[in-house]
Amino acid sequence: MKKSIKKSLALVLALAVLTAIALTGCGNSKSSKIQIAVPNDTTNEARALLLLQENGVIKLRDGAGITATKNDIVENPHNVEIVEAEAAQIPNVLK
Repeated sequence: MKKSIKKSLALVLALAVLTAIALTGCGNSKSSKIQIAVPNDTTNEARALLLLQENGVIKLRDGAGITATKNDIVENPHNVEIVEAEAAQIPNVLK
């Protein structure tokens, strides 16, 4: 498969997962704070954070590329709580 197609598929999958995660977090009536869970492995956490930045949810420090972590968040205008978790545990974390 071509590299550009793989990248596009990965982005679509990431968007779908993050949308589901965000909606799950928004439906939590126990807390008024919005939680967004991100995978805690280096590659997927950075991808999730970069995707959140591209969509205006957070702002990362300059140069925080594919190694971005929660500590690289410099602006959080929507005051969302970023929760790091093992990918398989993300649905449980947001309950």
